[in-house]
Amino acid sequence: GTSRDDVTLMAGPGVRFGKRGGTVFSVRALAGLVKDRASITVLDVDISESSSRFGLLAGGGIDFPIAKKLALRAQGDYLWNDVEEGSKSSGFRASAGIVYRFGIAP
Repeated sequence: GTSRDDVTLMAGPGVRFGKRGGTVFSVRALAGLVKDRASITVLDVDISESSSRFGLLAGGGIDFPIAKKLALRAQGDYLWNDVEEGSKSSGFRASAGIVYRFGIAP
Protein backbone atom coordinates (compact mmCIF):
# COMPACT_ATOMS: atom_id res chain seq x y z
CA GLY A 1 0.00 0.00 0.00
CA THR A 2 0.89 3.65 -0.07
CA SER A 3 0.90 6.26 2.67
CA ARG A 4 1.67 9.94 3.14
CA ASP A 5 2.28 11.70 6.46
CA ASP A 6 2.57 15.47 7.01
CA VAL A 7 3.76 17.20 10.20
CA THR A 8 3.88 20.95 10.87
CA LEU A 9 5.82 22.54 13.72
CA MET A 10 4.98 26.25 13.84
CA ALA A 11 5.11 29.21 16.20
CA GLY A 12 3.99 32.84 16.00
CA PRO A 13 1.65 35.52 17.29
CA GLY A 14 -2.10 35.33 17.66
CA VAL A 15 -4.69 37.90 18.68
CA ARG A 16 -8.19 37.43 20.11
CA PHE A 17 -10.97 40.04 19.87
CA GLY A 18 -14.23 39.99 21.80
CA LYS A 19 -15.79 40.11 25.23
CA ARG A 20 -15.42 37.26 27.74
CA GLY A 21 -18.54 35.18 27.69
CA GLY A 22 -19.45 36.54 24.25
CA THR A 23 -18.45 35.81 20.69
CA VAL A 24 -14.66 35.81 20.30
CA PHE A 25 -12.74 36.23 17.01
CA SER A 26 -9.10 35.17 16.60
CA VAL A 27 -6.38 35.61 13.99
CA ARG A 28 -2.87 34.13 13.82
CA ALA A 29 0.27 34.13 11.67
CA LEU A 30 2.76 31.30 12.16
CA ALA A 31 6.08 30.26 10.64
CA GLY A 32 8.07 27.07 11.02
CA LEU A 33 8.88 23.59 9.77
CA VAL A 34 6.83 21.43 7.41
CA LYS A 35 7.88 17.79 7.11
CA ASP A 36 6.34 15.11 4.95
CA ARG A 37 6.96 11.45 4.26
CA ALA A 38 5.63 9.34 1.41
CA SER A 39 6.03 5.59 1.23
CA ILE A 40 4.98 2.60 -0.79
CA THR A 41 5.18 -1.07 0.18
CA VAL A 42 5.80 -3.66 -2.53
CA LEU A 43 6.29 -7.34 -1.64
CA ASP A 44 7.07 -6.50 2.02
CA VAL A 45 9.68 -3.90 0.99
CA ASP A 46 9.05 -0.35 2.23
CA ILE A 47 10.32 2.43 -0.04
CA SER A 48 10.03 5.93 1.42
CA GLU A 49 11.10 9.51 0.86
CA SER A 50 10.90 12.43 3.28
CA SER A 51 11.58 16.15 3.08
CA SER A 52 11.62 19.15 5.43
CA ARG A 53 11.07 22.77 4.41
CA PHE A 54 10.00 26.22 5.58
CA GLY A 55 6.29 27.03 5.83
CA LEU A 56 3.90 29.87 6.70
CA LEU A 57 0.38 29.57 8.09
CA ALA A 58 -2.23 32.32 8.42
CA GLY A 59 -5.75 31.90 9.67
CA GLY A 60 -8.49 32.76 12.07
CA GLY A 61 -11.52 31.51 13.88
CA ILE A 62 -14.61 32.33 15.86
CA ASP A 63 -15.98 31.01 19.17
CA PHE A 64 -19.77 31.09 19.68
CA PRO A 65 -20.79 30.75 23.36
CA ILE A 66 -23.43 28.11 24.10
CA ALA A 67 -23.12 28.01 27.93
CA LYS A 68 -21.01 29.68 30.64
CA LYS A 69 -18.02 27.37 30.07
CA LEU A 70 -18.85 25.95 26.62
CA ALA A 71 -18.43 27.38 23.12
CA LEU A 72 -18.57 26.13 19.54
CA ARG A 73 -15.41 26.91 17.54
CA ALA A 74 -15.00 27.17 13.76
CA GLN A 75 -11.60 27.99 12.30
CA GLY A 76 -9.72 28.00 9.02
CA ASP A 77 -6.10 28.33 7.92
CA TYR A 78 -4.05 28.59 4.76
CA LEU A 79 -0.73 26.70 4.82
CA TRP A 80 1.97 27.74 2.33
CA ASN A 81 5.24 25.88 2.08
CA ASP A 82 8.24 26.03 -0.19
CA VAL A 83 7.89 23.00 -2.49
CA GLU A 84 9.36 22.22 -5.89
CA GLU A 85 7.57 23.43 -9.01
CA GLY A 86 4.68 21.19 -9.95
CA SER A 87 4.11 19.84 -6.42
CA LYS A 88 0.90 20.50 -4.50
CA SER A 89 1.35 20.79 -0.76
CA SER A 90 -0.03 24.22 0.16
CA GLY A 91 -3.73 24.70 0.75
CA PHE A 92 -6.68 25.53 2.96
CA ARG A 93 -7.83 23.56 5.97
CA ALA A 94 -10.87 23.99 8.17
CA SER A 95 -11.96 22.55 11.50
CA ALA A 96 -14.72 22.81 14.07
CA GLY A 97 -15.08 21.70 17.66
CA ILE A 98 -16.30 22.28 21.18
CA VAL A 99 -14.36 24.49 23.64
CA TYR A 100 -14.55 23.88 27.39
CA ARG A 101 -13.10 26.66 29.53
CA PHE A 102 -11.46 25.50 32.78
CA GLY A 103 -11.27 27.72 35.88
CA ILE A 104 -12.94 31.02 36.58
CA ALA A 105 -12.50 34.06 34.36
CA PRO A 106 -11.07 37.15 36.12
